[in-house]
Amino acid sequence: MGSFQDIPATGSLPPYRRIAERLRRAILRGDFQPGDLLPSVRQLAGQEGVNPNTIQSAYRLLEDEGWVDRQQGAGTYVRMANPIAARHRQSLLRRSLAEARADARKLGASEEEWKDAEQRARLRIILADKREKAS
Repeated sequence: MGSFQDIPATGSLPPYRRIAERLRRAILRGDFQPGDLLPSVRQLAGQEGVNPNTIQSAYRLLEDEGWVDRQQGAGTYVRMANPIAARHRQSLLRRSLAEARADARKLGASEEEWKDAEQRARLRIILADKREKAS
């Protein structure tokens, strides 16, 4: 079973939406795999310091969005196949890149510096993928 403790719980969203977003990101990162049982409502409510109804609302939202399956008396499981996850992952990636670019501009980086850093990052990813496949 995975964890999402290290994903920030910040933002202006209501608590149940913040928790749902943190769980989505944990699923996308692979902290929770398809078929994994999520923490019980009471367990997660205790960890997060919120009312169990807040966790119920988060789990209901994730179920409505297709991220999880809730089984009465058995718990909440990460859905085996989730086409929404791929779209959400792409959206998060685009948002992360836009935020990184904005941060670079705030630091005074030129367009050329940004492109150079972006190119170096791509090369590192390609090399890491090749190493991973070779092992």
